[in-house]
This record gives sequence, C-alpha cells and structure tokens, in this order.
Amino acid sequence: MLQPLNAKLGGACFVLGGTTENQVTIVLDKPCANAATLSRLETNPPAGLYGAPPSRQKFVVRNPETLRKLTI
Repeated sequence: MLQPLNAKLGGACFVLGGTTENQVTIVLDKPCANAATLSRLETNPPAGLYGAPPSRQKFVVRNPETLRKLTI
C-alpha cells in the first residue's frame, strides 16, 4: 500500500510507524512534509496506476501528460 503512494510522491515519504494487533500507523517523513511534495497527492495520477502494467495505464489514462507523470 505504501509503495504506490511513495511512487506518486517521488520518494520514500510514507513509512511504517508501528503496528498493534488491529492498528497500523503510517508516518510522513519530515522532509516530505512540504507543500510542493504534498501537492503531488492531488495533481499526480492515482497511486494504484504507478505499479500497473503499461497496457493498463494506457487503457485507463487517455491524457498523454498524465501518462508521462506515471514514468517519473
């Protein structure tokens, strides 16, 4: 779950903070807690598409600019 989100942000911004029997904590790394990095959550394609095969990406995304963002 964290890998696609980190791909969307361009680095290892989200890390596992800890776990209990029924709870998982996710921590945002301090260097990533800036407006420029966090704006990628809203402007970049959905996180699930980063790990998708290119054929699926092209089937779902029609905008060439959005497809380009998936290769970053």
